[in-house]
Amino acid sequence: MNGTLHLGHAFSMTKCDFNAWYKRLKGFNILFPFGYHCTGMPISAAAKKLAFELETYGNPPKFPENTTKYQYEIMQQLGIKPDIIPQFVDPYFWVKYFPPIGR
Repeated sequence: MNGTLHLGHAFSMTKCDFNAWYKRLKGFNILFPFGYHCTGMPISAAAKKLAFELETYGNPPKFPENTTKYQYEIMQQLGIKPDIIPQFVDPYFWVKYFPPIGR
């Protein structure tokens, strides 16, 4: 997981759950161990983007005024405290931080 749970997770879960229930109604023996996983590329890309922002704009960053959405700002909008955000330059920190929140 590379963020907090959102409606997209529910949408994905609903499609799978609907299919499992349909098959069960048709007489199939269904095992439905649905779960979420950590994909490396999105997490790695976000960690690199954050590292670039902190290196380029400082910590805490002072971004130029434009319409660009910065990773640091996204992390703030998720409710992550500014003193913790720099730890997200390590992709492994993402994997440790978000799953307990999702549970």
